[in-house]
Amino acid sequence: MRTPAETVGANLRRLRLARGLSLVDLGRAAGVAKGTLTALEGGRGNPTVETLQALSRALGATLADLVGDVPEPGPRVVRSADGTPAEGWAMPATFVHAAHLGASVAELYRVSWEQGRVHASPPQPPGTMEQVYVLAGTVDVGPEDAPVRLGAGDFARLDGRGPHRYAAVGGPARGLITLLFPALPAGLPPRAPQSAAPHRPPLPPRPGRPTPPQVPVRGVRPGMRPPAGRTPPGRG
Repeated sequence: MRTPAETVGANLRRLRLARGLSLVDLGRAAGVAKGTLTALEGGRGNPTVETLQALSRALGATLADLVGDVPEPGPRVVRSADGTPAEGWAMPATFVHAAHLGASVAELYRVSWEQGRVHASPPQPPGTMEQVYVLAGTVDVGPEDAPVRLGAGDFARLDGRGPHRYAAVGGPARGLITLLFPALPAGLPPRAPQSAAPHRPPLPPRPGRPTPPQVPVRGVRPGMRPPAGRTPPGRG
């Protein structure tokens, strides 16, 4: 049994290597020191939630990807009756699996299209690709002004940036949709250091209260402060 720290370390190393990032690259992207990352990957760290969030953003992953159980070797099976209903979809869909593929995150869904109904799909985030594979039936897929007709065994790839639609033709249809989201290629840039407070000019003297003149002291120019612990010449 792995400890929570060992689980985080194993996930962190797995995700970092899958994206081709060195410790220096990841540290720069997340704003985390290389020594801290080395300790985390070795299962010796105790990261804060803020650190985990910064690392997950830089890796294009989620907190669950970092703290969840490490995938075991061997096949992962999702039965036809398994899966999670997808919320907010324009068509009946079931989430099957998500995987990190290099610089992308792939989500696989089972979908069904009802005859006589147009399923409008809203625009996806920039860089998202939508891949459609029809298992059964016939479906019109694509933008409103240029849809394509797909039959069983046909495949199409769509640019997810614009609105598009699905419409079953001649009866209900079933298929698979894969959404390819671009992971952050270099992560989020490290937080910029806080700049010094801007210089503010001195406030003008209040009306009716003239500014006293500066009286030079021997050996000290006006506006010059003597070193701490020393008394200017001519005083004392």
